[in-house]
Amino acid sequence: MRTLLATVVFLLLTPSVVAASPGITPRASLALGLHLGSSDHPDGGGFAGGIHVRADLQVWWLLLGGIAGTDAYPHTNAGAPISASHAAVHLGLAAPLYQHHTRDRLHEIRARAAFEIGLHNYSPDGKEDQSFNFLGPDVSFEGRSRSVRFTGERAGVSYAAIDLDGNGIGLVFALEVVRRSDRHTVDLSFDRKSCGGLFTTGCSSSPGMSTAGGQELSLVASAGLVIGR
Repeated sequence: MRTLLATVVFLLLTPSVVAASPGITPRASLALGLHLGSSDHPDGGGFAGGIHVRADLQVWWLLLGGIAGTDAYPHTNAGAPISASHAAVHLGLAAPLYQHHTRDRLHEIRARAAFEIGLHNYSPDGKEDQSFNFLGPDVSFEGRSRSVRFTGERAGVSYAAIDLDGNGIGLVFALEVVRRSDRHTVDLSFDRKSCGGLFTTGCSSSPGMSTAGGQELSLVASAGLVIGR
């Protein structure tokens, strides 16, 4: 993935990407996004997904931003349904691939690539999915959360349509591939509580342990507002 990112960055810097140099007017954006993908954790890995809010400041080709959101991981037989919050900052490039001016609007497509560093806060709290177990007990999990740092890379494209006659406000859409790698794993202890059921009364509890932290690869789609020409 690092080789792929290096290749993308190289392509961004080649003169053939655009016919003219972009302007240096600062541009800010705020977007809401969804990410879906896979992970090799917790306890075997599988599906991963979530939502996030992203803010970017762009000057010339330089891109500086931050992101915060939530993640959900699959429930496995080995442990609790793991969830997480995350926060990260990223630094990279956003080079224009295509620009078209109409009388009052700028349409622009940019290639984006950035490195990021952030923090995952993993939690074993949650409830067991009862969708296919109508007669079974009500199962919930409680445990303490733990944090771990991660590094990552992201690369993709964005499209912006900006009103030139007004205050330079427009819409921006982005599609990216993101890879993240936690620096280490964390053990999450929890209590599993089971109440009721077809032939059971009362509640019972038992301790357990899940391990979170590893590699993630996701497809990220976001949409929001952009300010600046």
